[in-house]
Amino acid sequence: QSITIGINELVKQQDFIVYPNPTNGLLNVDCRLQEFNQAKVEVINVIGETVYQSTIKTQQSQIDLDQFNRGVYFVKLTINNSSIVKKVVKQ
Repeated sequence: QSITIGINELVKQQDFIVYPNPTNGLLNVDCRLQEFNQAKVEVINVIGETVYQSTIKTQQSQIDLDQFNRGVYFVKLTINNSSIVKKVVKQ
């Protein structure tokens, strides 16, 4: 799956990686795009509430999920009004 973010630019599934999955706490986020510093990352719970959001400042960052309950979450990366979503399980 690819998402167009501009002329001749695509976001592919492999451009946005979250691991380990499932996770017990720290979630690594890798954004392999040149425009990563313009990207917003959000964690959304199963009822659609945004429970965390930040702007990506480096290609590799971490999200601390320790304070979240166990369950399924969605990590959403948004660049130039285009988004890609990954499902994550918090153990």
